[in-house]
Amino acid sequence: MHGNLEYLSYPFLYEHKNIVDFELLTDEIASYLALAMSVCEDETLKKELQKIATLVYHLNPCIRKDSRLEVYEVAWLFSRYTHYEEQTTDRPTLFVLPAGTTLASVLHILRCKSKQLVRVLHHIYENKIEIDDSIFDFTNVLANYFFVVAIHANKLEGVSEIPFSSRVY
Repeated sequence: MHGNLEYLSYPFLYEHKNIVDFELLTDEIASYLALAMSVCEDETLKKELQKIATLVYHLNPCIRKDSRLEVYEVAWLFSRYTHYEEQTTDRPTLFVLPAGTTLASVLHILRCKSKQLVRVLHHIYENKIEIDDSIFDFTNVLANYFFVVAIHANKLEGVSEIPFSSRVY
């Protein structure tokens, strides 16, 4: 270990495991959720984001403690995802630039961070550490949720999406 133990900010920082990256990324996602809540004017959505932040913090120790999320928690998040997916089917294209309101922009950052979380989980799994399927399911749905909620946030404020056409796809 480096430095004075008295100053240590997190007891696992010097481990050589991706578990630490997973835990730091869940903390970052929860912090960005706090930012999203701070700019969200829709009280129902704000409470929903707070519940998700709580679930993300429950997710945080799942790998280190060989734990899982409850089936009903993953199902709840998936139900919120499908709710907003139905609310946003009128968008002109599947691909949009990550733009719009401050809330939508933060939600797009959360979408990217959630995808990074899935990648970290994959690396942990490749290192022969067992991971309950609920954790993979939750993190994948989380990324999808943040995408459709970003679209919904723009819609609430009357901000049009900027369609994106790939040169490759």
